[in-house]
Amino acid sequence: MWDDGLRFGILGPLIVRAGGRVVRLTAGKRQQFLATLLLNPNRVTPLDTVVEILWQDRPPRSAIANIRTYASSLRTMLGGNDRIIGDSVGYRLRVSPPELDMLTFTELIRQAESSLERHRPEVALKLFRLADDLWRGSPLEDVAPHPQWAEPLEQLAEQRLALLESLAALELAGRLYASVITRTRKFLNDHPFRERAWMLLILALYGRGRREEALAAYVECRQALREELGVEPSEELRTVHSGILNGARVHNLVLEALQEANGPWFTDLTPGSRGLPPADPMTAHELVDAMAAAGLVERVESDDDGQASYMLRLR
Repeated sequence: MWDDGLRFGILGPLIVRAGGRVVRLTAGKRQQFLATLLLNPNRVTPLDTVVEILWQDRPPRSAIANIRTYASSLRTMLGGNDRIIGDSVGYRLRVSPPELDMLTFTELIRQAESSLERHRPEVALKLFRLADDLWRGSPLEDVAPHPQWAEPLEQLAEQRLALLESLAALELAGRLYASVITRTRKFLNDHPFRERAWMLLILALYGRGRREEALAAYVECRQALREELGVEPSEELRTVHSGILNGARVHNLVLEALQEANGPWFTDLTPGSRGLPPADPMTAHELVDAMAAAGLVERVESDDDGQASYMLRLR
C-alpha cells in the first residue's frame, strides 16, 4: 500500500488526482498510454501491445523511445514516484484498490455478493449503491478507444449491468417501486433485451398500482424479443404476466418472481413479509468498516477502548 495521495478514475472520463489536486492530462498518446495501464492494473502490458494501441499499424522508428518519454513524463506528473514500472518486456502501473475506482467497484461488488450469501440483503443494498455511485459515465469516455480495450471494457459493462439488476431486485424486495421504475427504464433504454430488467420494471409498475402500464411494458418487451432476437419471453416473465392478468396480490407475485430469479437469500422472504428482513440491520460501524475495506474511508487511529476514528477519502 502506498500513501502518496494518488487516485485514478476510469469509470467515466479519465481523471487523476495527486496530493488532492487534479492532474491535467491533454488528449493524446500519453493519455492513451496511461488508460491502457489502468485497464490492466498491477500486471505487465507487453511493449508490443502498447505500440499497437498508440500507433496501430504505423509505428514510427522512435516508438520505443517515445513510450519511455511518455512514462517519464507521467511519473513526473504523478509526483515523481515509481508507480509506472517499465523494462524491455513491457510496462506496469502499481495501484491499490482504494486508488483506482475500477478496483474499488470490484471490491464493493464482492462484499455485496458475500453479504447476500450470508443472508444480509440490507448490507448488500448499501454496498451495491456505493458501487453504483462510483460511475460517472462510460468508462474512459474522453479517451480515444482502441480494439485492444474491448475485452476489459465489455467485462466492466457486464459487471455494471449485473449490479444494476441486483440493485433493482433488492429495491423491489424493499418495496422501493419508484426507484426501481426510474432505474430500470433508464437501463432498458440502452439495453432493451435484458429480460430480467423488464421483469423488475413490470413488477415495480404493478407494485405502484399501474397495472395497465405493467401490461403494456410486457407487450413492449415481447415485441422487442420477437422482432430482434426471434424468441419469446422466458417462463418466469410469462408467469409474472399471467399473475398480473389474474390480479395476483402484489407482494406475493413480487416475492415469488424474485425467489425464482435470484440468489438464496430471497427464499427467506415469505409472502406477507415486508421486503428486506428487519433482523440484524447494518450498524453504522458495520457500514463504515465495509467502506474502509473498499478504501472509501481510512482508519486513522483507535483509542484505548478500541474505538476507531475514520477519515473520509475525497474522490
